[in-house]
Amino acid sequence: MAPAGIKKTAAAVCGLIFWLLIWQIAAVRADLSFVLPTPLAVAGEMLQLLTESSFWSAVGSTLVRIAQGYAAGLAVGIALGIITALVPFSAQIFAPLMTALKSTPVASFVLVVWVFTGSSTLPFFTAFIMVLPITVKNTDTGIRQFDPALAEVCRVHRLPLRRRLTAFWLPSLAPYLSAAAVTSVGLAFKAGVAAEILAQTKNSVGREIYFAKAYFETERLFAWTLTVIVLSIAAEAAVRGAVLLMRGRRKHARDSA
Repeated sequence: MAPAGIKKTAAAVCGLIFWLLIWQIAAVRADLSFVLPTPLAVAGEMLQLLTESSFWSAVGSTLVRIAQGYAAGLAVGIALGIITALVPFSAQIFAPLMTALKSTPVASFVLVVWVFTGSSTLPFFTAFIMVLPITVKNTDTGIRQFDPALAEVCRVHRLPLRRRLTAFWLPSLAPYLSAAAVTSVGLAFKAGVAAEILAQTKNSVGREIYFAKAYFETERLFAWTLTVIVLSIAAEAAVRGAVLLMRGRRKHARDSA
């Protein structure tokens, strides 16, 4: 690891230790475990959760629902972004919808969507709609930033569509799509879990959080919340890793050409 990477990792570890100490001090001073348990108590509860099959079932189901909504949001967002960039007046037609989706508070939006969907599909649609406007905007912007000179080269040389996509369009769009993918994954995860909490979706992380809060199982509540944080960070790291991997493959392909 490079010196800069070591320093960054050390700084992150020190920051984590600092906030754990603050948490420990606050918990000891409060002396109310049902309000603020200690980090060690939460860690013990977390270890207990890891031994329960229901934990892994809930985590797996939540991941599948949110991943499906996230992927659908990216796919539909890219398609709509292409339409708004290339079809006259389509941007003006979709603008009010995108503005409403971006401006509506998550809790309000979840309740509105819940009217039209069941509790099992609500997290999917919530994640989908968190991703959609970001992807549409980034795709639209990326296409509009496409160099007109390159478009003229494609027209003059009558390049086939596949060649245009791989050599010009995708490289130009890649930074914008990568930014949308990384930015929206955390939002999709948090909003999806929030939808599970409100809808009490069966076999989900959100339902477990709801019942832990309802029965004043504070240590369990903190453990499940920690699970959400870890999963969200892991999901974002996975997307960043995939983006870097694809970027490296494109660079290798260009160097080999």
